[in-house]
Amino acid sequence: MAFTRLDLESKIKEFFDLETISPIINSQITKLVRERKYGYQDIARALYFWRFEKGQTLDSRGIAIVPYIMEESNKFFSRKGSERKRTIRGS
Repeated sequence: MAFTRLDLESKIKEFFDLETISPIINSQITKLVRERKYGYQDIARALYFWRFEKGQTLDSRGIAIVPYIMEESNKFFSRKGSERKRTIRGS
């Protein structure tokens, strides 16, 4: 099943305890997908990484941090995937 924009919006609300997605975040999602060619799941992972691994919150800039943390987020999730594979093989 594909990870959709609605899934991303749901995750953003969950991660940052928001009632609704602000117009600036809506605009940023569109821009990240169209201009940066990021997938919705990649954005969600980057924001998960930012919120839970780095302990950060959103500010008035919305999700503008995503391009700056995408590489580090991808490395984090790649490591987690490798660790999971090793655990499964070791079982």
